[in-house]
Amino acid sequence: MAMTVTGVANLAVKVADLDSAIAFYERAGASVRDRQHWRNGERVDVRLGVLDLTLFTKAIYEDSVELPREGFLHVATFTDDLDAEIIGHDVIWGPEVVSGAFGTRRIVFVEAPGGMRLEFMEQLEPPPADVDRAAPDIGDTAEDVLGRLGSATLAEAGARVLDRRIVGAWPGAALAGRCATVHCAPGDNLAVHAAVASAPAGSVLAVAVDQQREHGFWGEVLTVAAQTRGVAGLVIDACVRDTRSVRARGFPIFATGTALPGATKEGPGSVGCAVTVGDQPIETGDWIIGDDDGLVVIADGDLHAVLARGLEREAAERVLFAQLQAGATTVQLLGLDVDPIEGVPSGAVR
Repeated sequence: MAMTVTGVANLAVKVADLDSAIAFYERAGASVRDRQHWRNGERVDVRLGVLDLTLFTKAIYEDSVELPREGFLHVATFTDDLDAEIIGHDVIWGPEVVSGAFGTRRIVFVEAPGGMRLEFMEQLEPPPADVDRAAPDIGDTAEDVLGRLGSATLAEAGARVLDRRIVGAWPGAALAGRCATVHCAPGDNLAVHAAVASAPAGSVLAVAVDQQREHGFWGEVLTVAAQTRGVAGLVIDACVRDTRSVRARGFPIFATGTALPGATKEGPGSVGCAVTVGDQPIETGDWIIGDDDGLVVIADGDLHAVLARGLEREAAERVLFAQLQAGATTVQLLGLDVDPIEGVPSGAVR
């Protein structure tokens, strides 16, 4: 039966020389969207017109097929009749129904001549309107989407990671929102009080303190004031106090620790300025996300790109989870070379 391909989702190609491959596509008018270390090698996402290309220095899947000289080719295609398309093919995995940011699809992987892999996808339900992969709806739902993805996924998607010295003041603390920046004088929190009184509702205060951080720059009084005005959380490169009361009120705080001595309220200080918090530069309007895994910040201009990559990772992981539950191994799916590991019986790991 002849294949009927109704649309090409993407091409993923294994190449021996990544830089040469990038240069080739750039000469053809392509733009490089992202380059990162991935699994055992590198991957680069390239946009050529309406076509998305992913170039790998390692094969996507572990298998025993000798790769053709021109490289390993993985072609993802949409079809209106998945069952008809796979007749005559050697099915590697699936069919399986998976759901995520891409909607609900039936997916099957098959083996084709020449070391090729085909991924057939049949769209059963469209993507949710608020998490569309190609154009995520980030307006009023940005905080929800960022919070759902979490700091770990967003860090892998290009968000900048704050130093681990700043941690949740209580277990389970989590926040996501636009930053309102604050700079405090050593041992003084007058600027924090000014920020609570002036920050837009929904803001997360990102507070820099250059010296004398071992003071209680924040406690229950400021928590009540902040919650009343709609402040969504606090990230401070210094200490806080009253953490039991703050936890009871459910106000998310990330700080370097706790300290009993109070801070002075004399100034100077500033709000709305560029600051450095957790060794990362932050400006008012940037986005900050925190949870039990840590803190990340995203420049406002980078939000769309990071969100899109984060949603792609979320969707890919849903497929990965389904493959694992179907019996595949992480060694196989991630293309891991376990030869350096001693004590593994020959052929036991697939």
